[in-house]
Amino acid sequence: DRNLLTSLPPEFSKLSKLRRFSAADNKFPEFPIVLIHLPFLESVDLSNNEISSIPVSITEMTRLTRLNLKCNYL
Repeated sequence: DRNLLTSLPPEFSKLSKLRRFSAADNKFPEFPIVLIHLPFLESVDLSNNEISSIPVSITEMTRLTRLNLKCNYL
């Protein structure tokens, strides 16, 4: 959290067993697509970023039970 991140590297997709991801208080301008390809991801916190839309492909995140996008540009 609070690292001024704007993106995630493609190699992030190698974290295939990741269950929780938090990058609150950064500068992401969009939802990181690489997260969609993490099959075990259950919780994502991207609050307080600069995200203005959510990709339709988010529906592929079948294990996602918690998504925090508060304080973005949605």
